[in-house]
Amino acid sequence: MNNNTLFEKENFVIDNQEDWNSLLEKMNDNSSINFLEFSSSVDFNNYLALASFDKFDCTYPSCNTITYDITVIHESEEAITITVQNLLTIATEGYPQPFHIVKISKTEKPVQFNRL
Repeated sequence: MNNNTLFEKENFVIDNQEDWNSLLEKMNDNSSINFLEFSSSVDFNNYLALASFDKFDCTYPSCNTITYDITVIHESEEAITITVQNLLTIATEGYPQPFHIVKISKTEKPVQFNRL
């Protein structure tokens, strides 16, 4: 998924297989990679998947390489705070990655995303 023209700047907390498959299918629409085939499975009895996307439309190699990363996951007594950053590197080789997905232990605490 070199470009992201399907998702706005969006954050997702995924807690079930149906929503996970739906996200991967939508990602397949904009990629030469079959995310359903190559993604690791998630045990939603024990984990949550956290996904953050940035809108990014560019045709490699005529654009900057951009990576979009979940850089900090902080758990307090009240909530889980996810820090997301747009990391931009100009004039480098590589493909853009306008999303980041991680899994964390299942929790009932609210998840908050903080974009820097």
